[in-house]
Amino acid sequence: MTRWQHELSGQKVLDVEELIELIATHLGVHTSEIAPGARFIEDLRASHTAVAALLVTLEERFELHIPTQDVAQLTTLSAVLLYLDSRHPM
Repeated sequence: MTRWQHELSGQKVLDVEELIELIATHLGVHTSEIAPGARFIEDLRASHTAVAALLVTLEERFELHIPTQDVAQLTTLSAVLLYLDSRHPM
């Protein structure tokens, strides 16, 4: 496993580069700006609308539902990775 891959629940591998591309596309930033702890709104200056669109795409791409109460925690690449790891269906 490369440093750009993340193991999901011990079975599947998420391509972190793919996730970074998704985030960059939706937030309108370059992939080099997306550090693990960079906050989408505060640091990357993304709009709330762009973040909402990103979350919808994540739901579709990873075949999961993100409940409203979980949205507030998904503010960085690291947070999204941890969330996908804990919620991704196997």
